[in-house]
Amino acid sequence: MAINYTITAARNPKWSNDDNNMIDLEVNFAELPETWLAYTASPTDSVEHSRTLYTNAVNGDYGTVQAYEHHRLWHPIDTTNVDVSLVGLTQILLEKGLLDDYDVDAILVEDTETVAFARTTTDSAMNGMWPGV
Repeated sequence: MAINYTITAARNPKWSNDDNNMIDLEVNFAELPETWLAYTASPTDSVEHSRTLYTNAVNGDYGTVQAYEHHRLWHPIDTTNVDVSLVGLTQILLEKGLLDDYDVDAILVEDTETVAFARTTTDSAMNGMWPGV
């Protein structure tokens, strides 16, 4: 059997997904000692307090429901390789005057490839970057 809690206050509503069918809020419940619990309310939830929170949030009782902010969970980690084809031959051709610096630049091959995917951190202090990457 589901337990229904008494809502004493709610704040900071924002859509939980692109479909705008769930709302994240911070909620105080009378029966719980914690204050401002993170809670996701749904109009189809089995508990009445969730449905009430959703309806009240949509009606603007807790302020304007903020837009859903998509969080990129995976991002590519790339590596860039620069290779010189036939380094020894290039040096000989330069020494003989058969190549100039412009020709050498044309021989350099730069290639970027995705080598892995990683989850983006939700820690704003890291600004989406993993240490050592």
